[in-house]
Amino acid sequence: MGHRGWKAVWADPLTRQALILDVIVVGEALGKVSPAVQGLAPEIPWPAIRGMRNRLIHEYWLHDEHIIANAIANDFPSLISAVGDLIRLMQDPS
Repeated sequence: MGHRGWKAVWADPLTRQALILDVIVVGEALGKVSPAVQGLAPEIPWPAIRGMRNRLIHEYWLHDEHIIANAIANDFPSLISAVGDLIRLMQDPS
């Protein structure tokens, strides 16, 4: 999050909405991954990611911003790493 700090970033409404949209986009994209490919990366919480996306899209008035902020701050770095590993594996399966 750089020098601004997480609380300052999350406090900005435009940035907060952009981050929530990013979660939605990631959930949509990862929801398109086939079960066979998902099986290559069991460390990725596929159902939880899709579930968060669905909740943000269909039950947006119920979302808990603390849960979303926690997921972005604490879970997304390892998710990005795991997805990167999966992409590399798919590009060079040897």
